[in-house]
Amino acid sequence: MSKHLKSKLTKSLSIYNSDKFLVGRLHNEILHHLIEGYRKSQILSEMVKFISCLNYFYSTRVQAAEGRMNDNLVKVAKLIHSNWNKGLNLEKIKEGDIIDIHLVDKLRKKIYSLLGRNLFSLATKIFHQLNSQYPIYDSKIKIFLKSEMKVGRVNLFKSYPLFYQHYTASMEKIEWDSKKVDQFDSAIWVL
Repeated sequence: MSKHLKSKLTKSLSIYNSDKFLVGRLHNEILHHLIEGYRKSQILSEMVKFISCLNYFYSTRVQAAEGRMNDNLVKVAKLIHSNWNKGLNLEKIKEGDIIDIHLVDKLRKKIYSLLGRNLFSLATKIFHQLNSQYPIYDSKIKIFLKSEMKVGRVNLFKSYPLFYQHYTASMEKIEWDSKKVDQFDSAIWVL
């Protein structure tokens, strides 16, 4: 099973790299450009652009929280902005660094306090854009882990460390390079 699944994922990754998914890859490039622009300027309006695009490209459900969508986008951007150099110290999360999986839950809880909704997927997508070694949690990943990897009844969105454990165990099970989280995410999305 694991070799067959790895073959299917590798094939879906090649499809992802085709012209058919050019727009999705461009979305990632735009988000990377926006977060790098924020890293340099640390101006709130740059973070608002980043969070707005992240929500638009990847349906983070910010608009589902109580309040108007634009207000919620600005609130989340302000939260990230205020935790950039202190609090969660998001400035230090860079590509290639050792990841701290507990920070994702801390951000998720701060977003919950702010908006009154558990926007777990949003928190994972923010961290993934800061460092692609943080796996994204969304409905496609959940379905993959439940159906293909037989995770069972575990509530993966309750704890990022729990989700991370199952996600990385899945990578190991099919012998996927553990440093290629971004490609694994992309392959699952297409699969």
